Amino acid sequence: MPQPFKPMSRSARIATTLLIVLSLLLGLTGRSQAQYTWKSVAINGGGFVPGLVYSPAQQGLLYARTDVGGFYRWDSSAGQWVPLTDMFGLNQSNNCGGESIAPDPADANVVYAAAGFSGTGSILSSTDQGASWTVHSVAISIAGNNDGREAGERLVVDPHLTSKLYFGSRWQGLWVSTNSAATWSQATSFPVVGDSGYGLAWVLFDPHGTSGSASATVYVGVMAMNSGNSNIYRSTNAGANWSLLSGGPSNMVTPHASLGSDGNLWIVYDSGGYGPNSVSTGQIWKLNTTTLAWSNVTPSIGPGSGYGGYAGISVDASNANHAVVTTIDWWSGPDKVLSTVNGGSSWSIIAMAGSSSSVFNVNGANYQKGCSNGSGGAGWAGCVAIDPFNSNNAVYPSGGAGGGGGVWSSTNIQSSPVSWTYTDKNLEETVPIYMNPSAAGGILFSCLGDVGGMRHSDVTLSPSTGMYCNPQFSNTNMVDFASSKPNTVVRVGNSGTTTSDVAYSTNNGQSWTPWGSAPSGYSTSNQMGSVAVAADGSMVVVSPYSGYGSPAYASSLGGGWTACSGLPSGAAVASDRSNASTFYATYPMEWVYGNSVTVYRSTDYGKTFAQVNTVPVSWGDANGNGQWVLPRPVFGVAGEFWVSTYNALYRFTNGGSSVTALSNVYEPM
Repeated sequence: MPQPFKPMSRSARIATTLLIVLSLLLGLTGRSQAQYTWKSVAINGGGFVPGLVYSPAQQGLLYARTDVGGFYRWDSSAGQWVPLTDMFGLNQSNNCGGESIAPDPADANVVYAAAGFSGTGSILSSTDQGASWTVHSVAISIAGNNDGREAGERLVVDPHLTSKLYFGSRWQGLWVSTNSAATWSQATSFPVVGDSGYGLAWVLFDPHGTSGSASATVYVGVMAMNSGNSNIYRSTNAGANWSLLSGGPSNMVTPHASLGSDGNLWIVYDSGGYGPNSVSTGQIWKLNTTTLAWSNVTPSIGPGSGYGGYAGISVDASNANHAVVTTIDWWSGPDKVLSTVNGGSSWSIIAMAGSSSSVFNVNGANYQKGCSNGSGGAGWAGCVAIDPFNSNNAVYPSGGAGGGGGVWSSTNIQSSPVSWTYTDKNLEETVPIYMNPSAAGGILFSCLGDVGGMRHSDVTLSPSTGMYCNPQFSNTNMVDFASSKPNTVVRVGNSGTTTSDVAYSTNNGQSWTPWGSAPSGYSTSNQMGSVAVAADGSMVVVSPYSGYGSPAYASSLGGGWTACSGLPSGAAVASDRSNASTFYATYPMEWVYGNSVTVYRSTDYGKTFAQVNTVPVSWGDANGNGQWVLPRPVFGVAGEFWVSTYNALYRFTNGGSSVTALSNVYEPM
């Protein structure tokens, strides 16, 4: 399964989205924006969903948290997800990092979320199921897109005193609120903070207690790889004191746990990594919370020639002997969802690619089949949940055959075979890297992280042809076509092989062929950043990311490469849409901060480039937060292209020698 794409900062993604919108507009001459109703291009899901949480207060109420796309609520009547954090603008974009979500166990309208990509985050509270939020700033570092994000829910509501909440942080220990998340204080009585950046993975309340009084018994799981102990802490006096539970495995982290109605605590343990990557081994244990006796209930179903551990676990609210668990990082296993109905004495497979025990319906999202024409699977399933109101219902997220992520649901997990349906509509969390609209037939070519991109002939439907294949890219970084010969299309991205990081099509992207050779000096795969095709299809220019080789040109599809003259490594290239001999470039293309961008032009089909202009870039920081700066030529107008920066939009004419800054264009906050 492809390694996941760690996306650019949200501000950089927004800047890229603006470029996408700009490119579409530049191809629609003479039309007013007022004529259009703007909607999402349909992919039907995608992206990593590290958490799925059912409400125990209302049947059918299900929430999802994503690492970079915010929070969602399932609308069962419409059969799609409702985005809950799209109202946050750029200056509040950190609220779209999904660290944890916590529905109130007594009031179905109340829900809380721990939000943040990095740095200090926020605790969000809602009284209308996430339709609106109150933002509570906290002095707590929250990192919803860091490793360890597939761990259990760090934010929880006390079921007996719902004004009290706990939050297990990654760096600063355990925090508590006694006024419905309005204010927070560190629980100084909690003795450990866990390993830096991973911290406390989950918090669970014992279901027994008195309404109106804080729950006396609370459990916290700790991510500490070399702890030499169980990593489970318990308080029996509402958090006044905590004790380490003895027994169980040692030197393993615990990303997930689930407490059964019989008092047995089911616990996932992993080692070798904190997840969702690099987990090498795993175990499943049960702790009798009355006698404190431990039982190893690790499934005997092994990963075969692969390796890995376990991720999500969920115990049936109606049957304490019925539980489900997901595997993780069984790269050649493959990954599975397993079930037990006898308390862990034996386990069976209920979801696995290619298994007769499960069937998958991609539900119109054909990219989930990948390039091997699979039908689904359980790769990178960071969590799992059994419906607390119906023991036959369950959900889990997965990378699937294509590695793109999303949510699978079933209504017959206690039957055989188990039927799973891809229910990810409107959870559009896939990261767009670049898009290009073709002049032929209204085709839209997309470049996506993880999914690799696809060819839309109808932007309201997920393409029936699925993702680009032959080769399959984990990320497609750029795509271009010949304006006057639109059947000629070339894409660049991450194939894992230097000779296949460029691919071409002669039928408008309906099928592809690997280029077969790499430019001289391009010796590290997955570093090809941009591509441009001459308007008449006679020349292709590619440019690797900075430091990974020089820009190069080829005069035939699949032909040999020659280094461009005068253009530095790391430039973004583009072709004039009308003049076949003219190409443009901006340098540097990626992660620009506190610098100017140099503009280049070639008038000999990309063989030689010369500097023609510069534009300033005034935003970014030395930590690598910045933006991509790309030239976008205008359809049907020779010598004109546009460049978007963080705080300005530039119109270049006369082949780039003249430039006008549009002062009334700005990035919305």
